[in-house]
Amino acid sequence: MLELIAMFSIGNTIRNIAVEKRLNPRPYIVRMVLLWLGFEFVGAFIGLTIFNNLMGGYFCGLAGAAIGGYLGYQRVVQAEPEVY
Repeated sequence: MLELIAMFSIGNTIRNIAVEKRLNPRPYIVRMVLLWLGFEFVGAFIGLTIFNNLMGGYFCGLAGAAIGGYLGYQRVVQAEPEVY
């Protein structure tokens, strides 16, 4: 549940930054969600492989989700503003 709240919060922040830069926020939010989920599954798989228990997979999955969310956020922060 907390993970969904964090995802919506970061998505809202990405939307605000994109609107401020006059960019379409939808691709940046979708990219953040895909990076978040992708890194979470990869992290969980790596954690299960290395530690061979569920707690290792869970914590590595959380770390992967944090990395994916951060990369999605940085994508919109570093985007060039749209000039009209």
